Amino acid sequence: MDAYPCHTFKWVNSQNQYIYVRYKFSCVADIKNFSDAEAIRMCGEYPDYAKRNFWQ
Repeated sequence: MDAYPCHTFKWVNSQNQYIYVRYKFSCVADIKNFSDAEAIRMCGEYPDYAKRNFWQ
């Protein structure tokens, strides 16, 4: 999932020159979504599917 910035940062170099920057993070991996049938099955069988990596 790509991430778009909501904050702007001010970078200052050693000569006291500055520039405003924003970061944008783009996903390099393939994005694979559930089909409708898989999504319905996951909601009923395993509602905590998206959180499983937090405690494993």
